[in-house]
Amino acid sequence: NNNNNNIDTNDVVLYGKHIDILDEVSEIFQSIDTNSDGVITKNELRSHLMEKMGYTAKYADYLFASIDTDSSDGITEDEMKFAFYNFEALSMYMTFSLGGADITNSNAFKNLASRAPGSRSTEEVRSILLLDDLADLIFDIIDTDKNDVISVDELKTHFESVTSKLDREGITEAEAQTYVETIFATLDANADGKICRDEIRAGFEKYDFKLLARSFGLRVIPHNNDQAANKI
Repeated sequence: NNNNNNIDTNDVVLYGKHIDILDEVSEIFQSIDTNSDGVITKNELRSHLMEKMGYTAKYADYLFASIDTDSSDGITEDEMKFAFYNFEALSMYMTFSLGGADITNSNAFKNLASRAPGSRSTEEVRSILLLDDLADLIFDIIDTDKNDVISVDELKTHFESVTSKLDREGITEAEAQTYVETIFATLDANADGKICRDEIRAGFEKYDFKLLARSFGLRVIPHNNDQAANKI
């Protein structure tokens, strides 16, 4: 699913553009169930969480035991849905599909996860991730001096820190500089040499949020229809 496919017009009025996390669970399950037999084994979960999302074997095994509620040594789609609904859905989504260990262990993520729900009910908050919140999370991670703007140097430092952790080791310094400058120019809408929070938010509203998140170094697992779209 992308951020536009499953958004009800009335929901946009209430929340702004968002990801309905519970609508993503089936595709997340399918991306982990690599042999498509309808059950996620401990090895499949380990492979997904360790190789793709950056977690430890110990944490993968802990999650497996937590989600495999009937102790059958396999996780069904219903068990996965139950886990997303009954645990903290935002943490589950960022763990399994968009984010990874570096993000969920960050102070910026902990601040996002602990925010008061305000006027929205617990059930509604559980299943909604606002794109503004995702943009704010990334902004807060990159804005290391906490002056409420991102400089090109901060963006470059952030990019250098994530490059070594993801599959971008082969990129040259010149390519990295061009990449940073391109992202910076794209988001710096008023061309004042810095990126403010509203400009990051506008970027997530305007562009594909998964592509943009990946550009900022988040581990993003493509779902089946994302992969199909990439082949067109």
